Amino acid sequence: MKIGAIMLLLMLPGVLAISSTIEEGYHPAETAIFQIQGNILEPILDENVKFLRDGHIESVFDYGIEKMGDSYYVYAVMPYLDLNINESRNYKFVIEDIKTTELGKNVEIDFEQNFSVSGEIATYSITPGIVVSSDDFEINAVLNRDINEPIMVDFPFEREVILKPGQNKIYFNVEDVSGGFYETNVGNYIVPVSLIKEVVEPPPLFVFDPFEIDSVLLIDSKGDFGFKIIYTGEETLEDYAFDYDENIFTITPEPPEIFEPGNVYEFSLSLREENQEVNEYIYLRYGENEFGFPVYVSYTENQEDVVVNDNTVGESRFYCAELQGSRCGSGKICSGDTIGTIDFAECCIGECRVEEGASYAWVGYLIGMVLVAGLFFLGLRYLRNKRQKDVFKERIKKAEKGNGGVLPTF
Repeated sequence: MKIGAIMLLLMLPGVLAISSTIEEGYHPAETAIFQIQGNILEPILDENVKFLRDGHIESVFDYGIEKMGDSYYVYAVMPYLDLNINESRNYKFVIEDIKTTELGKNVEIDFEQNFSVSGEIATYSITPGIVVSSDDFEINAVLNRDINEPIMVDFPFEREVILKPGQNKIYFNVEDVSGGFYETNVGNYIVPVSLIKEVVEPPPLFVFDPFEIDSVLLIDSKGDFGFKIIYTGEETLEDYAFDYDENIFTITPEPPEIFEPGNVYEFSLSLREENQEVNEYIYLRYGENEFGFPVYVSYTENQEDVVVNDNTVGESRFYCAELQGSRCGSGKICSGDTIGTIDFAECCIGECRVEEGASYAWVGYLIGMVLVAGLFFLGLRYLRNKRQKDVFKERIKKAEKGNGGVLPTF
């Protein structure tokens, strides 16, 4: 069932769930920016948005519509009209087939709202008037005057922009701006900006290998396990806590007083009592961060059910990149420890640096030798050609002497 939104708005102002912030009047060439609010159940399509002149003549507008949060935002550049002082044009903004609710029931309505265009041509217009972006963006501004116009822009920082007659571009660098919703002042306009940025979690400073101990042992067997702590930080760390229940197991050696960048620390964990099932955590806390290393141990009488899950089996469970590591190329050495990973036999937990004493001077020597050899070859060719010319001249002189100073003719 479709219902004329304007009539219902007049008759039942508290019932309609759809409303807008469109103004009653605008200047020619002005950019209208307004919000559509309400319980809109399905996306609004561009094909359902219309601008009608005099209530029934469809007009072409430069416009855009975007959803931000629970609302839709619309911008539309008013027609460029050279109107008399008392002249105006009447328009209607229409959204057809909006799926919404009224009194808790799903309905389909046409939303309509009137506005007019009158007065002198706006000083400038902007497009787009709403922005949804994950990267840097730009806004086009058209100055409808013959002299420069300064305007203020406050995003991502406050600055003055000088508009020149005609087309202008205003650039926005959002590299250092977090994602979210912003209302940006661009001169006289307030532009809704939605920045969509992926939240990248910082890598953990510590990685346990394996990430857990989950083993099933034979009854009466001794529970000894190995694990490693890989420190991926770039600075030394000493303000940390290493907590576990010492009544259940022992860990050797003692954790270091200071964790050094790029180092791998190996530990042995031994259960104090045999045949005691364990469901515990080892906690490593630093700052406001906490990493829990789970230890699960149970027992069985069947050899086939035995599972030993620790790093003593020699199989890595991590890729090098997961440990913030890298593979050092030829002529470089690792500043920290290396560890075997799924993809590399030696993954450097640290920096790959040029090996001390390694020199590439031989490349310069080789180039020098090639140049010397080339010069020697050119010198030989020069001497050979000079010698040939001298022999030829000597023959000519002998011939002249033998013929009374006249060269023989052939």
